[in-house]
Amino acid sequence: MFGTNGDLPVIAGADVTYVAARGDATAESGAAVVSMAAAAASASLVLIGATKLGLLVGSRVAERLDAGYTAWVTGVELAPDGITVKVQSTLYSGVASRHHPHSGPAPSSWP
Repeated sequence: MFGTNGDLPVIAGADVTYVAARGDATAESGAAVVSMAAAAASASLVLIGATKLGLLVGSRVAERLDAGYTAWVTGVELAPDGITVKVQSTLYSGVASRHHPHSGPAPSSWP
């Protein structure tokens, strides 16, 4: 997590929180840190805030992990198989939404 609110994911129920120094908050450094942490933890889902930086980091993380990517996620649900993550995302400035499954690592940007 970039910035000063490093305890937010713990409050939200995350098992582990990584905090990077704000001075190093670039898309490339963020993607490197998140990719290494996700790979080390064998993460099956990575949520990244849909900020300007988060959207840049998320797509780079997906590419590095050879994973699916969904921007502007508005809902996340674990499928009954316990493996597939179903996400809902907005389209066309929120006029429409789409539900689609991801199996395996799935970086997503969360508004």
